[in-house]
Amino acid sequence: MHVAWPPNQDVVLLSYLLSALGAEEIDVVLAKAHACLRPGGLLIVHDFMLDDDRSGPALAALWFLQYVAYRHDGVSFTADDLAARLGTLGFTSPSRDVLIPEITKVLLTRKVTRP
Repeated sequence: MHVAWPPNQDVVLLSYLLSALGAEEIDVVLAKAHACLRPGGLLIVHDFMLDDDRSGPALAALWFLQYVAYRHDGVSFTADDLAARLGTLGFTSPSRDVLIPEITKVLLTRKVTRP
């Protein structure tokens, strides 16, 4: 079912969503988040994320590993991976932090305000 995302939102929260999607679907969801935010609006991405060197954390890696058993297009990602995707869509460089130690991270980014 297609559901329209309401326009001019101040904040969009994506929590545990991107890790359940395939690579192409991640780009679609991030583009929809961008389209529905007002200029300067905040995007919060909370999810399982590997360390940028992909050495861990183990629990996040295990989530991604078990997920590929269910999806042929399942993909793992790091905060750097998501930051690159966000940058191409017109978001600022995100701040990054661990939210649940050894499991999840959170990225905060804003829709770039065009002059």
